[in-house]
Amino acid sequence: MMAVSQLRYWFTVSVVIFILTMLLALAYYGYNYNSYTAPTSNLLDLRLAITLIVVEVPLGLGIAWLVPILFERRGKVIEKRMTDRYDELKGYLKKHSEEDILPVLKRWTVDSAPSTIFGGLRYTVLSVSAYYAPKRQSSIGKLTEPNTSNPNILADITEHLSKGVPGDWRKWNGLKIEVASHLGKVVDEWNRIEDATRTECQELGLVEWDGTGQEPLERCTMTRIVETLWVDSDPSRGSGKHVWDIDPIPKEPRLWVKPDGSGSREDVHRLLDLAASRNAETLKGLMRFLNSEGIEVRTTRENLAIESTAIEKEGQEFRTSLVAVADAYERLHVPVPASCSTCGRWLVELKSLGGA
Repeated sequence: MMAVSQLRYWFTVSVVIFILTMLLALAYYGYNYNSYTAPTSNLLDLRLAITLIVVEVPLGLGIAWLVPILFERRGKVIEKRMTDRYDELKGYLKKHSEEDILPVLKRWTVDSAPSTIFGGLRYTVLSVSAYYAPKRQSSIGKLTEPNTSNPNILADITEHLSKGVPGDWRKWNGLKIEVASHLGKVVDEWNRIEDATRTECQELGLVEWDGTGQEPLERCTMTRIVETLWVDSDPSRGSGKHVWDIDPIPKEPRLWVKPDGSGSREDVHRLLDLAASRNAETLKGLMRFLNSEGIEVRTTRENLAIESTAIEKEGQEFRTSLVAVADAYERLHVPVPASCSTCGRWLVELKSLGGA
């Protein structure tokens, strides 16, 4: 379009120049014809006017013919450069969308919690986990954006989502807060169970044992009690028999090694792998604690389950919105919404070239 406009412009200019030249020549001839009476002067003026006309006519026609041709060729060169640049920018945008943006959108949520599992107890919501460890050493993962080899790519994606789908982006930031709060409640409950169990075991005379070194005569395994209470109180298990409901408490002959190195056999009562004691009443007291504690843990887990379901639903809605963006691009050829600091300047230049 720019080449055509230039062609018309310079053609018009050439015609105007030609007409003005002719008018000046005729005016000059007419002025001299009226001003001088001498035949010689008139003859010279006539010759001069004829010469001017003879020269100016081909010159004006030549300019009128040559200038548009030159600018037409120049216009074609400019138009080709514009077309090549347009295609180049389109290629940049395509590569940016297909290699930078879409792969990350398809694998958005990740589990960024530590890989080491303490005590075997793990709780997960929206692909993020909390891991139990005794003595308040539990760890909590975070809901984060996917890792990318280039941090600038993640910054670009953040711009696209925050500008293009602001409602979904606000939902994502809200989910990060909700997940952190939810997992924090889980860890708080683990700590509360452990503290209550430790207090009860101390009152019953049971020594906390971590499974290393010589086994105490009266002992309890704290991590196993916390894990058992948590798993047994899962609302999905229903309201059946508890895993620790064993009657009578089984007895097992066991050789105990005394400090002096001598050993003797005594009757030892066991409550699964949770605790052991020479006194059956001690373990029955622990069972009563587990029954009452289990009720409280179950109530907490039911509330957590309701909250977890709501979080998972919001997370699924967010993932669905990202899938829709990717599907619209791949199947319907709809551009990735909005722009970022990388592709924004390409879009501005495309617009200046007449592109969308």
